Parts: sequence; C-alpha cells; structure tokens
Amino acid sequence: MKRITQLMMAALLLVPLAACDEEGNLIIPVTGTISGTVSAGGGVSGVTVTLTGPTSTSTTTAAAGTFSFGSLPTGSYVVSISDIPAGLAFSTSSRAVTITDGNPNGTADFNGSVISSGVIVATVRAGCWCDGYPVRCFQRCWCHGRFGAGAFRGTAGR
Repeated sequence: MKRITQLMMAALLLVPLAACDEEGNLIIPVTGTISGTVSAGGGVSGVTVTLTGPTSTSTTTAAAGTFSFGSLPTGSYVVSISDIPAGLAFSTSSRAVTITDGNPNGTADFNGSVISSGVIVATVRAGCWCDGYPVRCFQRCWCHGRFGAGAFRGTAGR
C-alpha cells in the first residue's frame, strides 16, 4: 500500500498544474511573447531591455537589435530601454504592451536616430589688426583694406 501511495504522489507531481471551469473542463493558462527591435539606421546591439508587469525580467539586444520575452502570462506590461550608446536618440524609452487571450503576442519596437555632430573651425585673432597685420591696440593707423564700404582710418581696436 505504501508503494502505491508513493507512485500516485509521483504521478501527481508529473501532471502540470492547471485549473478547471465550472463544468470540469481543463483550462490551460495562455502564455504570450513580447518581442521587438531597437534600431537607429540599423539594429543596435547591447541595449538593456527591461520588462515590468505580471512578470519582470530584463535582457540585452542581440547583434541585429532584436529582443524577446517568452512564456508571459496575460496582463499589462511596460517595456523600457536603457544603456543606449552615445550618439543615438530615441523619442521614447518605454512602451506599453498588453498580452490577452485573443492577442498573446505583443510588439515593442524602438526606432531612434543618429545624432549628427559637427566641428566648427574658426580663427580667433586676439589683439588689433590693420590691413591684416597686427598692431598695438589703440595705435593710430591707416588701413587700406575694405571695412564695410570703404577704407578705414582711425584708431585700431575701437
């Protein structure tokens, strides 16, 4: 008898946990998936993607910028991105996704852009100049170069 009890207990452990409705029909819980891509002119790898909701976890985007969370119970989730590489900008860093019985697969794509950067090159001349030559400030000079509509005559540096 003890052996039969042990076998029955082992069998019960092997049966997946499920629920039944009022009529005794087995109800298997719906699980879903949330997946997406982080891109900015192409997939962005190494971005941390965090899922919060009935299940909370995080992952890192693959080489193509893709990510996926599986075996999720129904419910409302928020997908957030962080650790975004320098030089990229995203209009939003989080998206709401709902997993339902009728829609078990959700998508959360993040489309960013590359921030343009440039270099300004300028020559800054300290001191006073007359016809392209340095002069002591407030020294009187006659300049033949064009300054506006004609030649300059007066004191340099004013």
